[in-house]
Amino acid sequence: MDLIFLGSGSGLISPKENYHSNLVLRDSEQGGLLAIDCGSHFQIAIEEIGFDVEAFEAFYVTHLHADHVGGLEWVALKRYFGPTGIFKYGRENYRGPRIIGNAEILDDLWTKVLSGGLETLTGRPNTLHTFFTVDQLPPNGTFAWHGVVFDIVQTVHTMDNRRVKPSYGLLFRIGDHRIFFTGDTQFCPNQITGFYDEATIIFHDCELANFPGSVHAQYRELCTLPEKYRQKMWLYHYQGPEPEEGCEAFGFRGFVKKGQMFEF
Repeated sequence: MDLIFLGSGSGLISPKENYHSNLVLRDSEQGGLLAIDCGSHFQIAIEEIGFDVEAFEAFYVTHLHADHVGGLEWVALKRYFGPTGIFKYGRENYRGPRIIGNAEILDDLWTKVLSGGLETLTGRPNTLHTFFTVDQLPPNGTFAWHGVVFDIVQTVHTMDNRRVKPSYGLLFRIGDHRIFFTGDTQFCPNQITGFYDEATIIFHDCELANFPGSVHAQYRELCTLPEKYRQKMWLYHYQGPEPEEGCEAFGFRGFVKKGQMFEF
């Protein structure tokens, strides 16, 4: 398996500098691609790296910010009207790529994000099922893809008034590697230390801005973690200049770069 970061930037990053923090898991032996999030830069990011949208079998959604779901309308229409879409199978027999996520997130994905652009086909009511094969998961749910079992892990990202909005990272094993991908998260070690312990490699949300943030883990906060956790961590979802001394000086594995591939 190859894990490829299409980008490692924050939601406000310029595509001239980096792309949104969306990942692709590729089965290099059997073929097939799983996208972990599909943000507004997704189309240009996959074209730059040489991936065809038709090769994506599934899309996992961590949460509903545009840098994580802003490309799904394009994917839905491109696949629906593409070579493996309705002109091959017909409208009634078409089964779109698999879309996977927490049930509440996928319900809101349609009603609050995608319906405005995808309620566009005449002669039938349109739903998320029109364009995707929908796989809704409970809060402690799991799913499998090409023999890899993924546990979804809720993190604390944003608040809506007095309510934590759903956002889910992933914990999964490939060979001898136990991988924890936080997705967007605040600095909340009390909630996720157990996953730090379980993982052999951690891809962690990291904010480099100097102003105090409230929705992402700040680099200065991550530096306070015990070394045994920092030495497992690759940092991503950042914007701004990296520390002059380099994060390796504090025991981190490094900052993930656009297009960087990890082989498992």
